[in-house]
Amino acid sequence: DGVAAKALAWFAPIPNAFLNFGWSPPRHITTEEVGTFPDDVNALWDRLAVGFRLAAVRRSGILDWRFFGDSGRKYKVYVAKRDGCTVGYVALREMPMQGIPTLAIVDILFDPNDPDTGDALLARVHAEAQRRRVDATTIVLNPASPFLQPLQRWWFIRSPEAFTIITHEPRGSARVTDRPDADWHLTWFDHDYV
Repeated sequence: DGVAAKALAWFAPIPNAFLNFGWSPPRHITTEEVGTFPDDVNALWDRLAVGFRLAAVRRSGILDWRFFGDSGRKYKVYVAKRDGCTVGYVALREMPMQGIPTLAIVDILFDPNDPDTGDALLARVHAEAQRRRVDATTIVLNPASPFLQPLQRWWFIRSPEAFTIITHEPRGSARVTDRPDADWHLTWFDHDYV
């Protein structure tokens, strides 16, 4: 197709070789595909939400509605568990982006201070991307996101793409648009297209 697709086709084998050779998921954390979110994802959200100044709520009922409702979109969701407890999740969707076959990380949540869980989830993402033979795996994140560092360890690079967030501010409420970028926790979870 385009120049970007050709460049990605040439470049993709390089990080894949490193990831296939040097990365394996931590054994004490399991990842499994789910068709509904477990109730203990609420405790995970409650624990991590205090670290985000502005974020959409990610509790089991909302997550089930977003990823397993009747949207016509096919999401694949993996939950990470340690000792039987949910310690993270990732929601994926395959779709073309600018003509490039892409696996979108629609949402990801884990304790940024727990690199083993991040590695377990990203190893699952990498395996899924290889299985589907996509040319790119993408995510939308705030540049100040605590998830940026784990993603960079997995060869994610920043692109020049930018997005505009439209908010609804009820009359008399605090102006969230005046908050600094670092206050926002955003992924494609907050977007109605992906």
